[in-house]
Amino acid sequence: MAYTKIYDQNYIKMCFDAWYLNGRPNLPKAIKQVIPAYEPTGGRPSTAQLRRWMIDGMWDAWADELDAKAMVLVDDSLINKKAEMLRKHQADAVSLAQKAKDYILSEGFDSSSAAVQAYFRSTEEQRKTAGFSDLLERLDKMTDNDVERAIIEKFNRIKENDQIIEVDVEELDEEIESQE
Repeated sequence: MAYTKIYDQNYIKMCFDAWYLNGRPNLPKAIKQVIPAYEPTGGRPSTAQLRRWMIDGMWDAWADELDAKAMVLVDDSLINKKAEMLRKHQADAVSLAQKAKDYILSEGFDSSSAAVQAYFRSTEEQRKTAGFSDLLERLDKMTDNDVERAIIEKFNRIKENDQIIEVDVEELDEEIESQE
């Protein structure tokens, strides 16, 4: 009967973590290179033992789940950055509109057409960014089912009003394929 070393769950988890954080190598030599030595002996488990842990612990499925969670965090971070950028644009637009308004009121319309133009452009930017940043924040808080339900409701309202939506099917297919 062959001697089998007993490894504790903490060590097995450390091996998984090292394997995952090093790009999920699949060659035995590469796996053994990334896993930590077992304390107190300083050795490493056999390739066969590692394969058993990978299969029994469903390391690939576990890693896929972690990858999906990481992508959600990245997506959330991007949404938050975009919303923050839009809030800053809105605040800048408000500030610029106020400066342009102050200039117009103190200097008059004829002294600077640029002030008038800046005022109208800044108020237009305010209208655009205010709604979009609010939409991004609402979307970030919604589940996939909530988003789907909201889209269906919008399409139903469009249908009730006999509006037509033009869709380029080839572009839609390409977009769907790129997301898969």
